[in-house]
Amino acid sequence: MSFSKKIKKYFSDKNLSNREVCELMNGYNEQLFSRQINSDEISITLVKRIITFFPDVDLNYLLKEDYINPEVSLISEPKEIYQTSSDILIEEIEVKLKELKDNLSQK
Repeated sequence: MSFSKKIKKYFSDKNLSNREVCELMNGYNEQLFSRQINSDEISITLVKRIITFFPDVDLNYLLKEDYINPEVSLISEPKEIYQTSSDILIEEIEVKLKELKDNLSQK
């Protein structure tokens, strides 16, 4: 199954229209999105947006046409490495807030 068919099925299974997907991806251009998911070429920008806004998507499944076994990962690094930048930023902010609270409580 091709990337476009898989991504369409993924969003269909979530009962999301193209418009709703674009709204969830911070106003991604609906015409561009439609063109990209109906194309044989995969946009890296689109893939990045999809994995950022839909972290439960299986990137291995989407990108490999003959993907069969979900137990066998094409990406050997731990999934934690692929956290979105917003998750990492939130963690950094939480650490800084804790440090600030600790410093304030000592005064």
